Amino acid sequence: MLIAWKTSGNPLSCAGRVWGSSGGDSGFEGPKDVAGGTYKTTELKRNGAYVYSIDCQNDKGDAAGDSVTVNVGADFLNFAPFITVLDVLLDGEKLDTNSPIVIPLKSKIKLIWESTNTSTPFSVCSATGSWPTNYQNIRNSKIEEELSFTNHKIYHFRVFCTNESGSSSKVVQFITE
Repeated sequence: MLIAWKTSGNPLSCAGRVWGSSGGDSGFEGPKDVAGGTYKTTELKRNGAYVYSIDCQNDKGDAAGDSVTVNVGADFLNFAPFITVLDVLLDGEKLDTNSPIVIPLKSKIKLIWESTNTSTPFSVCSATGSWPTNYQNIRNSKIEEELSFTNHKIYHFRVFCTNESGSSSKVVQFITE
């Protein structure tokens, strides 16, 4: 199978990640062409779900990334996953995540997200963008994390969940002052 991507907004660097319920296709991992490109997958295992993700950065910080899910022979469900909560707390106060959040440099926040329809063997949720690690969550419905902001830039956090029926995602952005 061929996976293709194209970028806009003049990214300076892009990186690919892949994971899934049946292991990953490690050849997709690492730096990617900032103008776009293609990748031919390895042979994917039957009854597996694979998530291929690309995140890019520009001179202002993080730019938008995207993911695609490949379902190889898993049963189809009637209910796609849904991210029910994406909350940000600063000093215990809930912030509005519907627009970019301006936050003081060196601040620590608590990021909470919850999902439904992610308890099947082929459900995967991932966090991309500025997350400090290549984060993935298989079959958990609630995650709480503490994150800190140490550089002046735009931070982009994206939660992406997928199962045998579909996918959903939510994004929150931070601008440090």
